[in-house]
Amino acid sequence: MFKSLRNKFTLIQVAIVSVVLIASFSFIFIYINKESVNDVEHELDRLSQQVKLNRISIIFNGNSKKELYYISIEDSLGQHIISNVNVDEDEFNEVIVSNKYHNNQVIEIDEEYWIIRRIVGSYETSTIFLNVTRQVELVHSLRKALIGVGLLVLAVMTLISRYFATQAIKPIEKTYKKQEEFVSDAAHELRTPLTIINTNTDVLLSDTSIAKSDNAIWLNYIKDEVKQMTELTNELLQLSSNDEVSMENLSLSELVRNRTLTFETLMYEQGITLNHDIDEGIYIEGNKKLMIQLINILLDNSMKYTSDNLVEIILKKDGRRNILTVNNKVSNSKEIEVDSLFERFYRSDKSRGYEENKKSYGLGLAIAKNICNKHNAKISASLKEDKISFIVTY
Repeated sequence: MFKSLRNKFTLIQVAIVSVVLIASFSFIFIYINKESVNDVEHELDRLSQQVKLNRISIIFNGNSKKELYYISIEDSLGQHIISNVNVDEDEFNEVIVSNKYHNNQVIEIDEEYWIIRRIVGSYETSTIFLNVTRQVELVHSLRKALIGVGLLVLAVMTLISRYFATQAIKPIEKTYKKQEEFVSDAAHELRTPLTIINTNTDVLLSDTSIAKSDNAIWLNYIKDEVKQMTELTNELLQLSSNDEVSMENLSLSELVRNRTLTFETLMYEQGITLNHDIDEGIYIEGNKKLMIQLINILLDNSMKYTSDNLVEIILKKDGRRNILTVNNKVSNSKEIEVDSLFERFYRSDKSRGYEENKKSYGLGLAIAKNICNKHNAKISASLKEDKISFIVTY
């Protein structure tokens, strides 16, 4: 439980840092890339203007960048080349002749990156190739640097977040363990006096004169209350236990079918119908005693709270998952808080303690969840209109 909580805290913090990093680095990358594109377009515009003004010579006008370019001008007199770089003209001519590249497209020629600008005039066609290798490599390097820094920051933040999450949870874990120890100690301490009270009551009731007297009813009341308190202490002990359970290969289909047959008789005596749909051949790794208890809790809960005397139990295989579902209708659907059903001592009627008519303290579903946790299974509840379903997924 605490491991899951720590992981959630860590994940939330890392997710927040990730969003901030992605937003910041994206802004930096977009801004620098845009500036680089603007510089290239500005230089292309300058070269285009110079070509229109004078097709023989290119004037830098004090431009200190000295960008590399290759310009081809074709007119009625033939092809004129203006360039400040020593390149293989055939490769550039091949691009010009193919006429398949559009304006401002970046292409690779002889392991260098060039951007194309084509100018079509009345008497001539000019093609400008501007070398943008430096800009392309800058953008690529920037991308790699941002990704590398981002991953490094995330790795460091994950370690830091995990450390602080662990420190934040420690007081909660300590308090929880103390609470569990108190519940366990209290339940153990109650066992002895309850056993003594129960034994003394049995001794008194064994006396024929007392058993037949009017006072016997009070002794029976005491015995019933002791029985209920004993069940409560046993349930509390089970909830507070962190002992490892032995696992074995179990036929879940057989366990569900056997418990269904047992409850079918009990429900029949109360006028309740139990419908079942159980797939055969479903096996799991589990503890037989605990799995039987889980099925009993779910069926017993539905038997107690069904409003139309109908309970359904379904066991199906869905791919790799095994799904056990128990359904019944309820009369107080508006009072039920689905998210709180698996909490200890939960009751839809907050004003009542032990529910005499239901024979329940509200610990059954909490125990069911505890059993599922020990089996790495998930249990959930859903309420649609007046139908409640308890779903266990293995």
